[in-house]
Amino acid sequence: WYQRRVRVLLMGLKNALKLASENNIDTLTIPLFLAHELDPTMDHGWCVRRAEVVLKCVKGFMIEVGSTGTITSRTFQFIMPKKIPERTFQAIRMLIPSIFRVPCPMVLDQSSRKKTLTIQELYIHDSTT
Repeated sequence: WYQRRVRVLLMGLKNALKLASENNIDTLTIPLFLAHELDPTMDHGWCVRRAEVVLKCVKGFMIEVGSTGTITSRTFQFIMPKKIPERTFQAIRMLIPSIFRVPCPMVLDQSSRKKTLTIQELYIHDSTT
């Protein structure tokens, strides 16, 4: 039942991305776990797997839309629950350059974490490190 539920959630995400694209919405905020709050069943492994699936779904959508020849700028903001453990936050942080193949180094520390975290903010180099 879990896999079926994930498929339904991802289909909903793909539909939301498609509707946003069709209606010229260029900024979209997505809960990275497709949930706004952590519950006890959302352990480290669950959070990392869910974030990876959501990021790959968004990447797939970007590739699909890009292959149509229509080039438009889109901003995706990924949000996470504020009280996410540091270990989980760091693991998810490391997923982004591997999934999106970022050409520049990414430096992010706990002190710069906000409630809303955009991909652009992840690429800001912290001169204190």
